[in-house]
Amino acid sequence: MKQINKTRLTNITLFYLERFESSSFKTRKMLERRIQKERLNGNIIPDNINTMIDEVIQKMIELGYINDERVIQNQVQRLSNSGKSKSFILNKLKQDGLCPQTVSNYLRTFDEETSSSDLTRAHNWLKKHKKGQFRIKDASLFYQKDLAALGRAGFSYEIAKQALEINPLQKDNSFD
Repeated sequence: MKQINKTRLTNITLFYLERFESSSFKTRKMLERRIQKERLNGNIIPDNINTMIDEVIQKMIELGYINDERVIQNQVQRLSNSGKSKSFILNKLKQDGLCPQTVSNYLRTFDEETSSSDLTRAHNWLKKHKKGQFRIKDASLFYQKDLAALGRAGFSYEIAKQALEINPLQKDNSFD
């Protein structure tokens, strides 16, 4: 059995961070789960384990392996491009332990830089899920269902209505 010490925690953290971009909160949760697993296996856990976890995370932050702002930027871009609503993005990143104020500030600057909005995200969501004007069948038959689906996806009623009223650009249906 390997003993739990600061070096081992550092190696576990480095191995995790090689594979995943992670926030300090998620890294801490991963280490806590790992410690719990060690406890269940009957290994002896030092009394100062929380202090060791804090020190390892602080070291990773100083080395630049953990950067919460970088995680926020990557997640906002990824979620926004995939058609997630602003409220979904805020809630998701809040669950990941990231500061809601920092997330909303970055989301605001991201929207300004990319000329993005919740309406654009709703349009992307409709396109991705082939709903609204992107349906093969007559979209007007499914208006209420699509409106409800957008609402469940986190878009406000007004944004959902506007997104469903937008006519898509002329589709090129020619097959060469």
